[in-house]
Amino acid sequence: ATLRFIAKQVVTGDAPQALATKRIVLLDLTKLLSGVKTQGELAEKVKNIFEEVGFAQNVIIAVEEIHELGMGEVGDSFNLYSLMQPYLESDTFQFIGTTEAEFYSKILEKNSSFARLFRKIELPPATQQDTLGILEYRAIEAERKEKIKVTFIALKTAVAFSKKLIHDRVLPDSAISVFKEALTGSVNHWVTKDTVKRIISSMVKVPIVEIGNADKDKLLNLETELHQRLIGQDQAVKAVCDALRRSATGLSDDGRPIGSFLFVGPTGVGKTELAKTLAESYFKTEGAYIRFDMSEYQNPESVVRLLGAQGEGGLLTEAVRNRPYALLLLDEFEKANEKILTLFLQVLDDGRLTDGAGRTIDFTNTIIIVTSNAGSLTIAQGLQEGKSLEQIDKSVNDELMKEFKPELVNRFDAVVLFKPLSPQDLQKIVTIKLAALQKQMKEKGYLVDFDPNLVAECAKKGFDPVLGARPLRRLLQDTLEAKLSKLILQNELVKGQPFTAGVELMSS
Repeated sequence: ATLRFIAKQVVTGDAPQALATKRIVLLDLTKLLSGVKTQGELAEKVKNIFEEVGFAQNVIIAVEEIHELGMGEVGDSFNLYSLMQPYLESDTFQFIGTTEAEFYSKILEKNSSFARLFRKIELPPATQQDTLGILEYRAIEAERKEKIKVTFIALKTAVAFSKKLIHDRVLPDSAISVFKEALTGSVNHWVTKDTVKRIISSMVKVPIVEIGNADKDKLLNLETELHQRLIGQDQAVKAVCDALRRSATGLSDDGRPIGSFLFVGPTGVGKTELAKTLAESYFKTEGAYIRFDMSEYQNPESVVRLLGAQGEGGLLTEAVRNRPYALLLLDEFEKANEKILTLFLQVLDDGRLTDGAGRTIDFTNTIIIVTSNAGSLTIAQGLQEGKSLEQIDKSVNDELMKEFKPELVNRFDAVVLFKPLSPQDLQKIVTIKLAALQKQMKEKGYLVDFDPNLVAECAKKGFDPVLGARPLRRLLQDTLEAKLSKLILQNELVKGQPFTAGVELMSS
C-alpha cells in the first residue's frame, strides 16, 4: 500500500522534489520467471530489462516480496539475486523492495551482502483511525466502479473486528482483506455490518456474537449448560465459568489466553469431558477442541516437534495458527519434558509463541486446560477423612509445587480440584448417556425406554477404582448397544413399537 501511494504521489505531482521526475516501475518476479527454462535464459532477460532501465535514467525499480529473488534457499529453481546483484550494487540504478518481518529475518538478514545494499525501513501497523480512512476511500471507489454501497458502520466493524480477531496480519492489511471479501459477499449490492461479521466469522472460524442481553444470559447460565453433561464437579465448572465471564466483559488481561486452568484429580472423573463440553459451549463451532497427549513429548527434541524446525511450523503452533479460537487440552502435563513446561510459561504469561518459521503465534483467543494426576491420592484420602475440597486445596498445592515450578503453577488462572465420583454421580452419568442413546434411537424410529434397575447396574459395572467412569462408554457399547442392535436384526425391536430395556441386556 505504501509503495502504491508513493507511485500515485509521483503521478499526481504531489511527490517530494527528489521523486518528482521519477517513474516507479514494478518488476513482477512471477512474469520474469515465466517460461524460463535455464539460468542463461533468465540472465538474458535480466540484462535486457536493465539496459532499458539504464537508458530511461529516471526509473526506480520496485520489487514486491523481494525475498523471492532466490538466495540459495531450499526449493529455489533460479538464483535471480546473483544475476541482479551487479545492478543492485551499481550507483546507476535505484530500488525499492518490500517484504515481511518474518522473511527478512529468515532469508534477507542472513545474506550480509544484501543487508548492506538496502536501508531497512520498518513500517508500524496502521492505527484504527488511519485504517478506517483507507477503507472509506476504497468504499467510495467500490461504489463508483462496482456500484456496491458500503455502510459506514460496516467499515467500522471491519476495522474493529480485524484488530481484535485477526492476529496473523496487521492493520490495514487485515481490514483490507475483510473489505475485499465483503465486496464479493455483498447482498443486493450492499455491504452491511452483518456482511462483515459473516465474512470475519468465516475467516477466523468462530461465530461472532456481540455481548447483548441474550448473550449475557447465556454466560450467566453457562454452569447449567455444562452441568447437563458434567456431573459431580461443581467447583471446576464454577471456576471455568467465572473466567469466561471476566473475558466476555473485558475484565481479563487482553495479553493472555482467555482462561488457563490446571485440572488436578484422578483418572476418569470428568477432566477431559469438561474440556470437550466447554469447547462446544463456548466456541459454538466444530473443530474448536485441540488435544495433545503430553506423554508423547518427554524428550528435549520434542520442543522442535511442537514449535517446528527452522523455517517450518510445528504441531502445536500450526494447530493454533489454523484454529486460533479453540480450547487447547494438554493431557498429563507433568510427563512433558522440562523444556516444554518452561515454554508454556511464555504462553500463559504473554499469550504467544514464535514458531520455527519466525512467525508469532497468538494464543490470546484460546482456553488452555492442563491436566495432571498429581495430588489425586491426597484428594481421595482427604475426602475419606471428611475434609472439603477447600480444606484439601493447600495440601494438593504443596504437591504441585514439587511436581512443577512454582512460577508455572502460579501462571494459571485457577488450580481446579476434581473429586472422585460417588455411586450417585455414576448413576447420573449413566442416566445422561442412556438419554442420549434413547434420543438417537427415537430419531431412527425405535421407541426404547430403560428400566431404572438398568441404570444402577450400568453404574455398578461401568466404574473402575483406577479408571473412574472411563470404562462406562465401552461397557454400554459392548453390552447394551450390541444387544439392542441384535434385537433389531432379529425383528424383536421394531420401529414404532414401545420396548423396555431391562437388566437382562447387560448379561454377557
